[in-house]
Parts: sequence; C-alpha cells; structure tokens
Amino acid sequence: MAHKLYAVCDCGNRCEVAEHRFGEETTCEMCGSTFDVVEDRFHTLSTTVGAPELDLRKFPQIEIPAEWRPGEVYLGKYEVLEILGRGGMGKVYRVLHHGWGIELAVKCPSTEVLERRSGIARIEHECETWMKLGVHPHVVTCFYVRRLAGIPRIFAEYVDGGTLS
Repeated sequence: MAHKLYAVCDCGNRCEVAEHRFGEETTCEMCGSTFDVVEDRFHTLSTTVGAPELDLRKFPQIEIPAEWRPGEVYLGKYEVLEILGRGGMGKVYRVLHHGWGIELAVKCPSTEVLERRSGIARIEHECETWMKLGVHPHVVTCFYVRRLAGIPRIFAEYVDGGTLS
C-alpha cells in the first residue's frame, strides 16, 4: 500500500481507517469516543517515497447544510432540538449528541463574521484557547470545534436557564 489514511478524533489522536469506512462512524483507540469519518478529518501519510497522495474527491460527499433546522439529524449524530438565538455573530443551536447522550450548544458564526474577523483560522484559534481554560464552575466548557459545510461549528456545554446578563 502506498499510503495510509487517517481520520483525526476530537481528542487529537490520528486513527488509521480503511478507504471503505469513509462516511461511516469509527471509534478512537485512545479515548474511546466515536466520530464520523468525513473529509474534514482526513489526512494521509505516505509510506513510500514518491507515493501519490490519496484523492479524497473519489469518496462520496456528505451533505451538511450551512443552516440547520430543528427536527433534523446531521451525520446521524447531531439532532437539532431548537435555535437558541441568532444575531450579528451567527446562530446558536441546542442539539442532542446521540453518541454522548447529552445536549450541547452549537455556535455557528455567520459568513459575514468569518470574513470580518480574518476568517476561519481566527475563530478556531480562539476556540482552542477557550478549550485550554479547563473546567471552571463559571465558564461553559468548549468540547471541540468541527468544520461542517466549511463553517467552524463550536460544540460547547449546554446550560439550561438564565442569560449572561
């Protein structure tokens, strides 16, 4: 085999996967969590000098809309329960994570915010900083950031009731 195919888990572990697993769920050997093997998680590692990179275009595309609708389930994992809010920064959804069995708040920045704020890289960097804060009783936990439909979606702890004000 000229290359190995890896999907990156939310914990950062590289999990080797077979080409036929694209679009399916796999389990991380390091943390035990399950995740979908989709294009934004792939990278290849050449095992021989001069081996061609794996062409991900030959795999079926999984359609994820930019705007989510309550009642829909995306990637067989994220069930949208409601839109919690919307504003100049984007939308926040309340979703049920079927794999974890908990509700999450999913923040989705708008296209305008991504363009105005120096793009996706800045949003992702800010979220990485948020995740490094660790657990604190007065800070909502950011679990991970995942690009779906080209948009970084911020998966955070959902806390019922109250507002920031």
